[in-house]
Amino acid sequence: MKSYHSVILAAATLAGCAQPPLKSDITKTTRVSVTNASAPAMFTASAYEDDYDCYGRRPLASLGDEHRDFSAEVPTKRFQSVEFTYIGVNPPQVNTCSGVATVATREGFEYRFEFQRVAGGCTMAAFERQNWVETKIPFIVRNLKQPFWNNAGPWCREDSRFLGSSNLATPRTEADE
Repeated sequence: MKSYHSVILAAATLAGCAQPPLKSDITKTTRVSVTNASAPAMFTASAYEDDYDCYGRRPLASLGDEHRDFSAEVPTKRFQSVEFTYIGVNPPQVNTCSGVATVATREGFEYRFEFQRVAGGCTMAAFERQNWVETKIPFIVRNLKQPFWNNAGPWCREDSRFLGSSNLATPRTEADE
């Protein structure tokens, strides 16, 4: 009986690690870049498959001191949400900050998110680029949320403005909360 409970517990734990199924007809991609404008630092960045509540985390970058920029192709959606975490070590201090930014996207454009550690916190900026011309664009700061069981998310508070901006086979809705 003990081994039966162990198998059930292990299966339930691993289920929380599973990624949700994606749409099978994804053909268009958008280049997303992240820039760590601070050093020395450990820096990570992730994009999300569903922007409604930052579900389906897709790692974009895990950068050390020697790397400050990273680019990746992600499936095209109406919005793009990017999370960053910054850990800077300047003995005897360790400075940390994190955040999520969401931007509206347009076909044919690339997007760059820039994060920088400043006194008292971090700053974020978002840019869109087409034909080598880069323009600063507005973004929405999202409230981070720690998922209880599921590593796929949700990682931020739900926002109805982003319903349907998803690469998931079944996009997230209010019913998923």
